Amino acid sequence: MPKVSKVQRLVVVGLLAAVCLGAAETAPQEERARQLGANAAFELQRVLKSELTSAIQAGGPGQAIRVCAQKALLLTQGIPRLMDVPSMTVKRTSLRWRNEMNRPDAMEAKVLHEMEARAQAQEPLEAVLRLHNKTYHYFEPIRTTGLCLTCHGLEEKMPENVRQALDTLYPGDRARGYAAGEFRGVIHVSIPQAVVAEP
Repeated sequence: MPKVSKVQRLVVVGLLAAVCLGAAETAPQEERARQLGANAAFELQRVLKSELTSAIQAGGPGQAIRVCAQKALLLTQGIPRLMDVPSMTVKRTSLRWRNEMNRPDAMEAKVLHEMEARAQAQEPLEAVLRLHNKTYHYFEPIRTTGLCLTCHGLEEKMPENVRQALDTLYPGDRARGYAAGEFRGVIHVSIPQAVVAEP
């Protein structure tokens, strides 16, 4: 067995220390990114629920669909400003998207397929955090609730005016036919690494 010189031992120890220190530095960043992503996802769901509930109370489900079509994307894009993190981006996406602006990209589609497989296997769904190109990507799974089913539920149970509004506003709609508690999609929060890098 070849002898290892003192210099070689020091290099190995140094490399191990660097790896450990790097991991130690990354862990707080990941935790901050995860918390920021969770807060953004919560805030988006709160804002959307408030808007849709008000719309339903004011004009019924048909009005809620119009609010979704006209305001949901703007409300989603406004979350970073609301949270005072303008370099962050927020998006809702699904394998069965309704608005073409919410079509998943390659990374989102991969995560969505992974979560869909877990949901089909009746395994618990948890938020996912990934680091790519110096940006943390936080994915919060969305499941359908009673309010969602107003416009995303079984078509035969929808009022005629709701179906007509959906057909008019979303001719390529893929987002109907869900039951309560089904996996619907994700909220994707993109956070530049620099945002969470400060000690």
